[in-house]
Amino acid sequence: MPYEARCSPYVDEVRRSSQLWAYEQGIASSDTEVRRLQRADYGLLCSMFFSEAPLPVLALGTDRLTWTFALDDMFSDFHQSGSPGLEGAVDLVTRLHD
Repeated sequence: MPYEARCSPYVDEVRRSSQLWAYEQGIASSDTEVRRLQRADYGLLCSMFFSEAPLPVLALGTDRLTWTFALDDMFSDFHQSGSPGLEGAVDLVTRLHD
């Protein structure tokens, strides 16, 4: 590999803060959603992708990526059998808007 892999020294901080932020915003309100976010580890992904970013920039980027992927996962879930369908999607968007 031509470049050495590096990780931001803020990785643990952005992991905690983005998961807390997702919970506070209602993005990860169920145990399943919380576990999904923990497994995805967007804090690590962003910390490796933006290893030299200052903490405020890294935290904002991690929150944005968390929001994007979490919503994508939730809307994908609505298309699976036994899911809440359109009503669930409307409920989710309404909850996030409030």
